[in-house]
Amino acid sequence: MKELQFVKDGIVHIIKLISILFISDNLHSQGTTVWKGVKMNKRQKNWGKENVVVKDSWINPLQKYAEGKILSILNEYRIEGILRLIHEQQIRTSHPISPGNKVNNSTHFLQALLAHHERGSYYLQVLSRIITEPVGDLITEFSCLGELLVAFLDYVVAHKEAVKIAHVLHHDMSLLNFILACKQGQTRSDH
Repeated sequence: MKELQFVKDGIVHIIKLISILFISDNLHSQGTTVWKGVKMNKRQKNWGKENVVVKDSWINPLQKYAEGKILSILNEYRIEGILRLIHEQQIRTSHPISPGNKVNNSTHFLQALLAHHERGSYYLQVLSRIITEPVGDLITEFSCLGELLVAFLDYVVAHKEAVKIAHVLHHDMSLLNFILACKQGQTRSDH
């Protein structure tokens, strides 16, 4: 089982990746990979039950409103029904010539490594990771038509509030971004 670490507010957090939820199969996409994981911090002795989603994707670093920024704005305005952003970072990798040095994993870096090949045009992208909660089931896992209809109603209300209150319109309404999640203390069978 793979583990990831990140530091937030001086606390080291560890995420055990449990399963892959999604891998993009589109050659001209953001190369998205999404995992389900469990998060704990170094101060805890046992693995907690704090489920998280870890999403890696290639993004344009010059884009003003990438997904992490949108989530942070919506969280700041406390828009209900929106995933809570726990952490966002650019993925760093060891430099091939100087392994002790870390560099951002970017298409610019990859292009430089392929210097002996013909240089063509490319888009500047960086590998970004966002960690969110709560974890729910994909919308395709709905149990009955009623649950699906309630979920879509919740999405409409959440996105209406996002536009009205936070002045943010989410730009990626794919099935992967529709999650069946419950309020704390509830289960999907309570619906």
